Amino acid sequence: MNPQGVNVICRKCKRSAPAEQFVMSLDDKIMVCPLCILDSRKSNSKMTNSSHKTTVVSPVKGTAVKKSADWDADDDYLERMNKQKLAVPKVEFIRIDAFNVKYTCPKCKYVFVYNEDKNHPKHCPFCTRLVSLKS
Repeated sequence: MNPQGVNVICRKCKRSAPAEQFVMSLDDKIMVCPLCILDSRKSNSKMTNSSHKTTVVSPVKGTAVKKSADWDADDDYLERMNKQKLAVPKVEFIRIDAFNVKYTCPKCKYVFVYNEDKNHPKHCPFCTRLVSLKS
C-alpha cells in the first residue's frame, strides 16, 4: 500500500498523482493533476501577455477606452446588456385603496397585491425578493 494514499491517473494527461492533489479544472470540467493545472496557467499567462490592446475613442464622452484586438459586435452587445442589468430597477405600484397596493416585482415582473398596513407579503410570492416601495 502506498503511504501517500491512492494514486489516480489523470484523465487529461494520463500521468499518475496522489488523489489528494487533484483539482477541478474549470476549463475542461474534469478533475486534473497539479501538473495539468500548472500547464494551463502557463498557457493562460502567455495568452494574456500576447493579447494586444487597442485604444478606441468613445464618441459619447471623448475618453479613451481600452479594448482588445478581438473586440467585435457581440462584445458590444454583451457590454450594453450588462449595463442594463446593473441599472437600478424602478419600483412600479398602483394604489388600490388606503392600504392595498398593486405591486410589480422589479426582479421577476410578477404582479400581486401588497398590504402596506400589515406589510404583507414581505417577499414576492414568485421569486422571494423583499418588497420595497422605495426605488
